Amino acid sequence: GLLEYHPNWGMATSALAGGEALRLPAAVASFFGNFYVLDPQANVLLRYLPTADGYSAPPESYFPPDQTVDLSGAVDLAIDGAVYVLFRDGRVEKYLSGQPTDFNLSGLDKPLNNPTAIFTAPNEEVQYIYIADAGNQRIVQLNKDGTFVRQLKPRPGEAVSFANLQDIYVDEIGGRLYILDSNNLYVGNIPNE
Repeated sequence: GLLEYHPNWGMATSALAGGEALRLPAAVASFFGNFYVLDPQANVLLRYLPTADGYSAPPESYFPPDQTVDLSGAVDLAIDGAVYVLFRDGRVEKYLSGQPTDFNLSGLDKPLNNPTAIFTAPNEEVQYIYIADAGNQRIVQLNKDGTFVRQLKPRPGEAVSFANLQDIYVDEIGGRLYILDSNNLYVGNIPNE
């Protein structure tokens, strides 16, 4: 099933159909009420449409039935209308309506090394793509076409290392960056250029 938390009502369970088809989901995301589950071991990206009691209708594949997509090595996904899938080897694949679209990372001073999370949202909320690059102990900020903007790292001498980056969430409107590193949650301001 699916656990849902609401600040006014607390924790509740929602129906989630088709869970038996999942092996080891790696990531979830939502977009305009739809709920997405990425399961590299089952080689699926499932899309659930909302129902009155949660997501009780059987899921559909995000990809068209005639398209074969290899999701082995996928670690995370982000959605802004397009779906971005981040892979352990540093690749990012972009899809529109289930179809691959041209997307290349460019301008990085060194390739991604053990990336763990990707974050973006619709343009009204987030203008960039952010990738937690644990192997290089940084967060990479990219334009939505994949071009490098900058990297965010702890200041020298700080007790924060980013060596165990797990996940990120970015609130560009509020100017805040949330970083999960090992068992620590850090909140900071997004630096001005």
